[in-house]
Amino acid sequence: ITAAASGSGGGAISKYSSVWFNDTTGLANGSNYTFNHGLGTSDVDFKVYVSSSSSGTNPQSLTFMSQTLSVNYGVVTTDVTSSDITIQLGASGYADVNSTGTVSVETFVGKYIKVVVIG
Repeated sequence: ITAAASGSGGGAISKYSSVWFNDTTGLANGSNYTFNHGLGTSDVDFKVYVSSSSSGTNPQSLTFMSQTLSVNYGVVTTDVTSSDITIQLGASGYADVNSTGTVSVETFVGKYIKVVVIG
C-alpha cells in the first residue's frame, strides 16, 4: 500500500498519509497490512484511523486494548522500517465510541483504515 508523502513544514502537517484503504477483498479482523511511507527513517510518530466510508466520514483514532491474549481490539504496530509501517488489526475488531460516549465493539469488515505519519 503506497501513497505519496504530503507537504513538509511546521505545525501539524503530516509527512505521510495513506489513502482510505479497505483492501481488494475487504479488511479482516486480525489481519496484517503494510503501508509504504518512504520517509527514509524508522523514527516516526503515526496514528491509524478507522472510518465506515472511503471518504473518511467521522474517523476515529485507533488504539490497542487487550483483555486476554486472544481477545484484543484496535490496532497494534508489528514493524516499522525506514520505508514501511506494518500493523495488525485486533482479532476482536475495535471499540467504537459514538457522539454520546457509548462504546460498542465493531468489526473491521466493511470499514476503511488510514495511516498518517505526523512526526
